[in-house]
Amino acid sequence: MAIPEFSSEKCYKVMHVNSGKYLLLKDSYEESNTVNATTLDNEGSVFTITQSGGGYVFTKYDTEYTLGISTSTQGNWANWNTANNVATVWTIEDAGGEDIYITSEKGYLGPNDNATSSGSYVYTNKTQQNNAKWQIIDATAELPNYVSSITSGKYYRLVSNAYDGKTMAVNANGGLVLTNTEKGKGSFAYYSQLWQITGTNGKYNFKNLVSGKSIQAWPGQSQQWQTGSSAANFYSGTTTSGDNKLFWFATVNNTSEHKSLHAAGAANQNNTVVGWQASSDASKWLLWEVDVTEDDIAAAEDWRKTLNSNIGSEFAKFFTDKICTQLKEEYVAMSDDDLRAAMSELPSMMINEAISIKNDMWGNNATWSAYEKDFRIHEYEAYSAPGVWASKLGFGDFGRLTQPTGIRLKAGEIAFLYVERSAARNGTLKVEMPVGVNNTGPQQDLTSGLNKVIANGDCELFITYQNTDTETPLSAHPKIRIHIVGGTCNGTFDMSRGHTDRDWLWLKQNMFKDTYLHMRSNLHVFCTYLDNMRSAQKLTRGMQMIDFVFEAQERAMTTRFNDGYYRPIMTVWDKGSGNPSAGNGRVSWPGINYELFNEETFRDGGWWTSWAYPHEVGHLHQRPLWLAGTREGSNEVLIQIYTHLWGKKTAKGAVSILADRFNKTDGATSWIDNLKNAGEIQSFTQKMWYQLWLYFHQKGDDEFFPRWIECIHKRGNMQNRFYSNDNPAGIDKDYMRAALAACEASQTDLYEFFKVWGFFNYAETINGATDAGVASISDYESFYLKVPRQSVQEEVAQMEAWKAEMQSYEKKAPGIMFINSTAEQGQIGEDAEVVKYFPDLLGANIVNFGANDDSGCTGYYTHFGKNEADNIGFKRSGANFTITGTGAVGYKIYDDKGELVFISFKNTFKTSNAIARGINEGRYSLVASLGDDTDLLLSGPPTIYTNNETTGISSIRDEQFANNSWYTIGGVKLNGRPTAKGVYIIDGKKVIIK
Repeated sequence: MAIPEFSSEKCYKVMHVNSGKYLLLKDSYEESNTVNATTLDNEGSVFTITQSGGGYVFTKYDTEYTLGISTSTQGNWANWNTANNVATVWTIEDAGGEDIYITSEKGYLGPNDNATSSGSYVYTNKTQQNNAKWQIIDATAELPNYVSSITSGKYYRLVSNAYDGKTMAVNANGGLVLTNTEKGKGSFAYYSQLWQITGTNGKYNFKNLVSGKSIQAWPGQSQQWQTGSSAANFYSGTTTSGDNKLFWFATVNNTSEHKSLHAAGAANQNNTVVGWQASSDASKWLLWEVDVTEDDIAAAEDWRKTLNSNIGSEFAKFFTDKICTQLKEEYVAMSDDDLRAAMSELPSMMINEAISIKNDMWGNNATWSAYEKDFRIHEYEAYSAPGVWASKLGFGDFGRLTQPTGIRLKAGEIAFLYVERSAARNGTLKVEMPVGVNNTGPQQDLTSGLNKVIANGDCELFITYQNTDTETPLSAHPKIRIHIVGGTCNGTFDMSRGHTDRDWLWLKQNMFKDTYLHMRSNLHVFCTYLDNMRSAQKLTRGMQMIDFVFEAQERAMTTRFNDGYYRPIMTVWDKGSGNPSAGNGRVSWPGINYELFNEETFRDGGWWTSWAYPHEVGHLHQRPLWLAGTREGSNEVLIQIYTHLWGKKTAKGAVSILADRFNKTDGATSWIDNLKNAGEIQSFTQKMWYQLWLYFHQKGDDEFFPRWIECIHKRGNMQNRFYSNDNPAGIDKDYMRAALAACEASQTDLYEFFKVWGFFNYAETINGATDAGVASISDYESFYLKVPRQSVQEEVAQMEAWKAEMQSYEKKAPGIMFINSTAEQGQIGEDAEVVKYFPDLLGANIVNFGANDDSGCTGYYTHFGKNEADNIGFKRSGANFTITGTGAVGYKIYDDKGELVFISFKNTFKTSNAIARGINEGRYSLVASLGDDTDLLLSGPPTIYTNNETTGISSIRDEQFANNSWYTIGGVKLNGRPTAKGVYIIDGKKVIIK
């Protein structure tokens, strides 16, 4: 083609051929930071193009900014120049047909090769390639043509003077008057903005092009104007703003009564046009005269057909089935042209769909057709209602977006959904319309047969099919087929539809055109931007690994996961900026991109997988475990559970610090007193809860944690929230509720475990508050409790009662406080849960996550569940102890009252002088805890408790010890003859010492 001639009286857009997007020139440092000054965009910028020497200058319309080249020595991006700079002169080359190349001395203008959609940055160093082809589009008609007078019978757009871009229109039912911001010609929303104004001498009426209806009589103050067959007469007046004339229109000839057309701006007014004073700025309008062509009238008429309340039923008459997928025989036999003629009274989108069904061909090739057919006609499954189950399980709400359709609607656009059947009893079936990357959107109920849907904004349709009754199985809600007629097929990547990496590559390269992208793994819906995902070559493996994170936390917290009743899906949406966060209905993640689905990131323990994402998902699971002050700690136990199941066998931080807290010479730290240090309480919480999970997991009891959560619910809600300084709550009892619930759930005496963690130590001061004060604990919100909670005597009595309740359980866990999983470097083993999901990860390298300062300690979890004692003894020098032999998981010292007073994770330790004297005098007892839930007495009287989970004589492993050895009735070996009264066993016989 010949290089086009550019008129000084016209304006142009520069369209990128591959993407169909337009060149957008940002024109300030604030907008562009100079680096991202030029991008692709759905709307783009309007330019004047002038010849200069042997090339052309592109000037952004109505500004001084021109398309330029970065002045940076390293930058190759397209930039902007101002009038103070020398304008860049670009060369235009013929690229065949209507296409051109735009070049400079640095190279060809174009986006990155793998980024061709909205938001893609445009560079100047490309080569002569398809991705660097452009077309020049005449955009003169898109420029505002504001007028200062009205010509009766002409069409106008009424643009709000108060709200930039808002233009008066009708809604998609054609009845209510509102405002929208649509600029793209061809859509329903665009034609709904065109009003034919008729009348003279300051009195006019308004008729909408697309609906054919006129604005009716005044609806009342602050009430929305409506359209109909009759037309109200409006008085008009004008004011001036700069070079523009502003118009007001009211049914009375004054500006003080509330009877004018007024653009409501409040968020809760939904862009309505209401009756209000003409003197208000939002009652002033710019009049943009529009030349309406015969093609415009025909397009508007086609959209008007969709407003016919019977149009959906008329379409259905051509089909034999309820969801309009099988044409009647007489129509199947017709040619395409004859079928078009038979359906001429229907809108074109319905006719086109019928022809696609007749020919079993959507689009221009078989591959496209197969995808679009599946996106338009699909069978949807029921999921559990997230809010109902959140209440039942005590979790957060994971989000209600479950099933993306791949069909998009523009603002104001209409689609018809033909539904096979209504939802069954205790079920709901809705279509949801999230705008952009939002995690929720307006919902509309769907019933059997025809359903008409109107989009409030640019959105993708989601089907939300839920079972709202926790006692009804999902199987009571059969799959439902839905046929979507209308909208644009943009596609979606959805593993639940069987999509693989091969599908991802095809869809990315051929079907995805919209700025926004919704993707679905088996357990997640991701709401992000197409540009962020362009570089991804593979998705399925990374998505499966993200699913593993969620499933691991679910299975840790409940036995109901995928049990036929409870089937959750997590929504993750791109919040754009800031830090990741979690809230009801979603996890917010800024900048969701292909790196999040990178298999190597998961395998190597990247930040996203090892901490950040499990951390946020943990927030939505944590509520049953959230003691006051532990919001950023109680969720992290779920990170540790996930990393352990992955095979990393590593805890975030060491647990040996527990000994330092418990062995303090001035007394063990109270759990409540920990609240004065937010960092400590977060760290201690995750370690404590993780030890409980790991201990019972190693015993093969993976239902302990879920049972514990249920027992917590039964004993009363955690966190007595929203109490004030004047009315403090009993949050100091929450921690003991959780401890007692753990004993109940495991039917185990866990007194020593919680004693070591400080649950049985009285705190006279709390967070600085003493006497009759009130302690305030900040944890995103404030918690309050009285100090002292009660008298010391009453508190001690209460603790004794709690102790007695715990010790009433016969089963013991004497070594549980020692269990840890801080791993050495190694490989993922056969015992790792992740190998069940990803067998090829067996033998992969483990990358440690978190602190590893438990090296050299006893208590590694693999030693639990077995007795590995081998000649365990000790040597003492003053208060310094050295353990000899091997096989213990930890060491404990009891005083002469049988109370635990000292613990050690290491084979060498130092006690206080008082404890050392107690051992030396035979009053205190030193024991080694073994992995089989027994304690081996090394020194002192056998005043420790025994493990009644064993069965007396039969539990003693005589073959491992000399026949002359003495044992407690619970199977604990003594070093020598017992010195205290009690029942013992020697040589397999029971002996009573009185």
